[in-house]
Amino acid sequence: MSNRSSVLGYAISIFAFIGLTAALSYAAGSPGLKPEIRFSENYWYFGYLPVNAVVHHDFWIYNSGGDTLRISKVTPGCGCTTAPLSKQAIAPNDSARLSVVFDTKNMLGKMIKEVTIKSNDPDKPEAQVTFMGVLNSEHPKVKVKPNVVRFFPSAANNNRMQKTLLVSNGFDTDIELKAVDYPRSLVKITPASVKVKARSSVNIEVEQTVAATAEEDALGSITFEFTGPENERTTIPLVTYYKRKP
Repeated sequence: MSNRSSVLGYAISIFAFIGLTAALSYAAGSPGLKPEIRFSENYWYFGYLPVNAVVHHDFWIYNSGGDTLRISKVTPGCGCTTAPLSKQAIAPNDSARLSVVFDTKNMLGKMIKEVTIKSNDPDKPEAQVTFMGVLNSEHPKVKVKPNVVRFFPSAANNNRMQKTLLVSNGFDTDIELKAVDYPRSLVKITPASVKVKARSSVNIEVEQTVAATAEEDALGSITFEFTGPENERTTIPLVTYYKRKP
């Protein structure tokens, strides 16, 4: 009996030690229970931007950690930029949208701007996303007309809000053109990818399929990327029809 009691007491002591160790580890916080911030991308290039353009890009903030990620502050790099966040508390494996809106105003030339995000990620309490563009300047060879798209219900054609863009290729060789960024939930672009032959042009149809239900979603942009003699981008502002929810 005494041997059994000794073994039982020893086993109880071991389990108690393991339980205490686990409790202390949990209280101290384990690596798997930390919030961890990451982004859909850290950098976005708008390319060439027309005069007085207001353009938009969504960065997505993800929480890859095991605890809630809390965004305490978002600071744009200048007064020409706003960056509203869809929510400040991001659960594990969830995300939030950071909507960067940039007004070129009267600035000229190449520009790089940052937005700083502060959070409770212990390994990266301060992070940045960066965007770049060539301001108030049209690409010398690839041109988009008109250089802004605005939708109004009064201009609807057979109850469809459509606009036609003319994209011209001034190069002596063909280019591949693709719409790489636009609000897909609101707008359809046809064709979204097309070859533009040398010294010629193509029509691209832009159709607003549903009304924006939030005022901040009404301002957007369309970014086209082209490859050929140059690999470049050009972005034009997009103003969609906004209908407030009842």
